[in-house]
Amino acid sequence: MNTINQIAQNIMSDILVPLAGGLVVIGWVIAGILYVTAKDDPGKIETAKKALIACVIGTFLVILAQTGNSVIDMISKSIGIT
Repeated sequence: MNTINQIAQNIMSDILVPLAGGLVVIGWVIAGILYVTAKDDPGKIETAKKALIACVIGTFLVILAQTGNSVIDMISKSIGIT
């Protein structure tokens, strides 16, 4: 029988992290296109820089979420919560 902890971890690792990872990849592509098409327009370059910063933050959050999920799984197994 699945516990709430297992269900939450399954949702996190099987649905949320891959979905967020896919969105981050799409964000990187869009930010790259914005940067390449900005040419010498300072407004467009600033928009592209903001998009790139958002992508860096999003990538960090996805990695943090996956790492946190792994740490929680490791701790719960070590103290006997399955």
